[in-house]
Amino acid sequence: MNHTKPRNSDCRSRGIASLEFVIIMPVLLILLFGVMEYGWMMTKSGELVNAAREGARVGARPDATVADINTVVDTRMGDAGMTGYTTTITTATDVGDPVTVQVTVPYDGGVELIGFFLVPVPGNLQASVSMSKEGPG
Repeated sequence: MNHTKPRNSDCRSRGIASLEFVIIMPVLLILLFGVMEYGWMMTKSGELVNAAREGARVGARPDATVADINTVVDTRMGDAGMTGYTTTITTATDVGDPVTVQVTVPYDGGVELIGFFLVPVPGNLQASVSMSKEGPG
């Protein structure tokens, strides 16, 4: 029978590979969590813009009320699963004046995905959309 002992360099290589893995793994995990969090933030930012846009579109109609705008924004924000938001509406009285809908949501309140402390995120996400008031058709 031919028994050979593992060579000393083989053991050393395995030890070095394990050490490299231990050193690199935290960096890779931080990058992974960062990519996930920022992707989630971009998704929620798009949903926030859509809610503000739909609110401004409703507000641009000649017969629109603030309640109509709030209803649309509330529906869209509920569909997106975001809570704790504030809506600021600037209405227009004359045809052609801008109607502005601004929606702000705290990031750590109802938006964050992981909340990993090493990934910097904004305090609030905000979207503001303006559209011209339409006249009677």
